[in-house]
Amino acid sequence: MTKKLLCLNVELLNAYNNAKPMYPFMVPSPKLCSAFVTTDFINTINKALSLIDENDLNEVSFRSDDVNWFSSLSEQIYQEIRSNLHVTKDCIYYSGAFAPDKTPIFVSTRLPLSSITPDEKRAARQLNLAFLATDTAKALISEIENLDREMQLAWERLDSLEGLTSAIDGVKAASFTTPSEKTDELALEVSIEIKQLEKEAESLERLIERKCELLCNRVLSISVGDRIITQTKLNNKNQEIQLESVRYYNGTLYLTGPKVLKNGLLGKRSESAYVTLVPNNEHK
Repeated sequence: MTKKLLCLNVELLNAYNNAKPMYPFMVPSPKLCSAFVTTDFINTINKALSLIDENDLNEVSFRSDDVNWFSSLSEQIYQEIRSNLHVTKDCIYYSGAFAPDKTPIFVSTRLPLSSITPDEKRAARQLNLAFLATDTAKALISEIENLDREMQLAWERLDSLEGLTSAIDGVKAASFTTPSEKTDELALEVSIEIKQLEKEAESLERLIERKCELLCNRVLSISVGDRIITQTKLNNKNQEIQLESVRYYNGTLYLTGPKVLKNGLLGKRSESAYVTLVPNNEHK
C-alpha cells in the first residue's frame, strides 16, 4: 500500500519539568512526532480495536519503535525514547519518555481514525432476498442442493469404509503359517477407495463453494470483500460485516466475515449472516 506520513504536535506533561533535571544530557523539548501509515500500523490498530470492542475497554496501548520525535521541523531527537501508540475507539495518539524511564512525560495530539484510513470504509450493501425467487436463483440453488447431496453420500460411504478398515485391522490371523492374502487385498482395496472418495468429496466441497459465490454474485449482487448489512441472530439488530467466505449447509447459506466497527475498520471477531435457500419442509 502507498505510505502516508502522519505528523502530530506534541504537548509536554507536567512530569517533563520534574524529570528534566535528572537527565545527564541536554534534554530537548519534543514539539512534533511522525510515523508512516503502513500495513503493520493498520493491523496494530485493528488488533487494538478488536480488544476494545470485545472487552469493553476505553483504550489499548502498544510499545512502538516506528515513531520519530522532533524538537523542530528540521531537528530530529536522537536520544532513545520509549514510545507508545495509544488507540481508543475514535482516535490514536503517541506518548513518550526518555530511556530508561517508562512513565510518559510528553504526548502527541489526538488524531481521528477516520483521518488515517478514509479509503478503508466502503458503502455497505443491504441484502435483497427477494431475488432468490428468480429463475436464475432457483436453478443455482437446485444445482447446489444436488452437489451437496452427492457430497454427503461420499462422506457417508467414507465413514462406513473407515469402520470396515477398523474391522479388518482387528481380524486375527488364522495361524502363523497361513497367509491372509484375501484380507490384505480387501484392506488395500478399501484404502484405495477411501483415498478416491476423499478427493471426490473435497472436490465437490470446493465446487459447492464456487457455486455459492456465483449465487451471491449473480443473484444477491455481492462478492467476497464486499461489506454487507445483516441482522444479529440473538436480538435481530443490524450489523455490518465484510464478506470473507460463503458456505452452504443443510439448506442454508452462511455469509461470514469480520465485523465492521463503528469507526469503519475491521474487528477481530467474525460474524455470520444466515440466508435460508431451501425451507426445512422442502429440504431432502
